[in-house]
Amino acid sequence: MVHINTHGMPGRPFRLAAKLIRAQSKVPKSPVGVDANGSIVLCAAACLAYAGLQDAFSREVADNFALHLAKTKSFIEVKQAFEKLQWPIAVCNGYFDLNDGTPEQIRQNVIAQEFEKSADISSIN
Repeated sequence: MVHINTHGMPGRPFRLAAKLIRAQSKVPKSPVGVDANGSIVLCAAACLAYAGLQDAFSREVADNFALHLAKTKSFIEVKQAFEKLQWPIAVCNGYFDLNDGTPEQIRQNVIAQEFEKSADISSIN
């Protein structure tokens, strides 16, 4: 299992990301995909970035990130979101690795649990 050091990061985005990842129909390989219904689905790192953007800025900023990411399918877009949030790129890369290294049939649950664990250990709400 990949160890991701999220020390010093706020807990709220992790809680939101856990809810978002569970609400998706699936979790794609990084960074983004589209499900059978045509809905955008985000990988772990992109979902956390989305949650962080929503928490720090607005739902509109987060939605624009997801729409742009769906067009570009660029890992750089996700890393830029982490930079905008002043979060470590190592955390972004760790979630890319966890996402893509976890079998599809258990990916959603594994990632949600990892987000919940990070939220629980966060010293910042």
